[in-house]
Amino acid sequence: MKISALFILTLILAFSVFASAQQSPSEGGNRLADRHLSEYGNSCSDCHSTDAPAKAPEEEKCLDCHGSYEALAEQTANPEEEINPHGSHYGPVPCNDCHKSHGQSVLFCDQCHNFGVKVP
Repeated sequence: MKISALFILTLILAFSVFASAQQSPSEGGNRLADRHLSEYGNSCSDCHSTDAPAKAPEEEKCLDCHGSYEALAEQTANPEEEINPHGSHYGPVPCNDCHKSHGQSVLFCDQCHNFGVKVP
């Protein structure tokens, strides 16, 4: 039986993505999930409603602790900054578009702009 190199590469890539998604917060280092665990004493189930999450938490879970989009926009308003990341002209942007609990967070706005804001 002959297996192509592309097939093997696809399997390796799929496994690495799956394995990184399955890491517990303590295995990953400095991620948003680690901060929720160490600084706030949250468990996986506090955000995901299960200790074995398979996907990102629902938006309502974020807002349960962090308040409304409007409250977040007020908290992050800074006249010295070029932008307010929670006051987008798109309106409320889903939290997970920027905040990646188990990976590197990104600024959604940088898809079109180059603000260079560090996202926790």
